[in-house]
Amino acid sequence: MRVWMIAGAIWSAATGLGLTYAVPPASFERTGQKVRDPERIVGEGLATCLDSTLLLAAAFEAAGLNTAILFSQGHAWVGVWLVARNFGRLVEPDVVAVRKAAAARDFVPLETTLLTKRPGIGFEAAVDAGRDRLSEARETEFIQVVDINRARAARIRPLASHRVAQEAGVEDETVAAAALPRPLDLGHLPGELIEIAPTPQPWAGLSVGSASCSNCRWPIVC
Repeated sequence: MRVWMIAGAIWSAATGLGLTYAVPPASFERTGQKVRDPERIVGEGLATCLDSTLLLAAAFEAAGLNTAILFSQGHAWVGVWLVARNFGRLVEPDVVAVRKAAAARDFVPLETTLLTKRPGIGFEAAVDAGRDRLSEARETEFIQVVDINRARAARIRPLASHRVAQEAGVEDETVAAAALPRPLDLGHLPGELIEIAPTPQPWAGLSVGSASCSNCRWPIVC
C-alpha cells in the first residue's frame, strides 16, 4: 500500500508538469532515439513516450522503488514493483510472466503518454492503460521488459554527463561532469517530488534492442 501511494504521488506530481507530447525532430537518428534529460523535459514541457517513461522510471528509483521499463512494437512505458521482487533477470521477454505479475498486483505497469493528456489522467486510469498493453489481444506486440533493479545488481551504471558542474561553495571552480555520474535533477518538480533525493538516471548504459514508436513514428532504443 505504501509503494502504491508513493507511486501515485509521483504520478500526480508529474501530471502537474503540464507536458505536451513531442514528435522527435529530424535530427534524431534512424536507428535510435535521443532522450531528453529531466531538466530539459521540465524546461521545455515536451516529452515523447520514451522521455516520459524514463522520467518516471528515474523518479521511482529516486524514491527507492523497484522499477522497470517495458517495450512493445513502437512503444515504451514504465512499471513499478509493489513488493520486494524483480523479474529474476535483467531482460524479461516473456509477456506471460509480466502479465501474471501485473494480474497478481505485484507489478504495476503505467501508460506514460497519459502524462500529456488534458485534463490530467489519474493514476489508476494510467495503470489500467498500462495493463491493457500486456493483454492477450496485444501480446504479439510485446518485446521485453528491462528490470532496473537487476541492471543495478549487474553493475550497470549511468554514463557520465557532458555537462560541466560547479562545486557548491567554491568560487569559479568547476569540475568536468565526465568524471561524475549523471544525476536526476528533480529540483524543479512540484509537490512530493521535491523531497526526493537525486539519483542517477536508470536508463543510462542499458542496451536492450530497438523498436519504433507508433506514437512519434521514430525508432526508439534504450
